Amino acid sequence: MPPITTAFRRRTTRWQHPPALIPEPANLFDPSFVPYNRGAMTLQALRVKIGDAAFFPMMRAWYAEHRNGNVATADFMALAERVSGQQLDAFFDAWLYRPGKPTSW
Repeated sequence: MPPITTAFRRRTTRWQHPPALIPEPANLFDPSFVPYNRGAMTLQALRVKIGDAAFFPMMRAWYAEHRNGNVATADFMALAERVSGQQLDAFFDAWLYRPGKPTSW
């Protein structure tokens, strides 16, 4: 497994709270949660998994299709699968919904 970021390698208990399952708005900025860090690491892990050739066009499409709009995580997941041609349910489950540090890409 290639290293993603220093934050990924850091030992911490903050991995226990997946970003898609934050219990309430008060926890959004709680230092024991890492929704923003883990979300950013999810994007980098996705880049590693699907490659730059799919990742960067996908991100441009995401912005172009949804600027000034409202979307859900499922919309992003569907776009990533459509652009990459890969089935990514297990990847997103591990990175966004499952407590604990993901072990694979």
